[in-house]
Amino acid sequence: MSEHDQTNRGVFFKPHPDQQMIGQGRINANGADQRIIVVREKMSREGNPVRSVYMRVGVLFDNDKKGNDKAPDYSGPLDVPAGWRMSGWLGKTDAGQNYCSLQVQPPFDKDGGGNGGGGNSGGGTVKPNQGLDDAFDDDIPF
Repeated sequence: MSEHDQTNRGVFFKPHPDQQMIGQGRINANGADQRIIVVREKMSREGNPVRSVYMRVGVLFDNDKKGNDKAPDYSGPLDVPAGWRMSGWLGKTDAGQNYCSLQVQPPFDKDGGGNGGGGNSGGGTVKPNQGLDDAFDDDIPF
């Protein structure tokens, strides 16, 4: 089995049936405020629910593709690492599962060129004008 370099890449899918967002807010660790969400997930060995706390690393906004089908469907700044950007392309697996493939890019240098990254056509089949919320058809507000 060959390994693929997943540096500066990611993906997300619709939550598992046993995952439920139960809260959102802020936490201050060592003087730094962070936005968080709390997700009730699988059960512990004792049968009690596990509540996982996640910190925000960035935001995604709808992207105006301006007629370019290879342009990302979403893009936005990363909080961590600061100054980096994230782009997302909607797709569908061969089994019909919706996903959003992600790529992060370092800041552009002062001459206007990038410091790495490269394009990502994302791939997959998504209906025109189908947004992230429609593709995943869930009620989770994050």
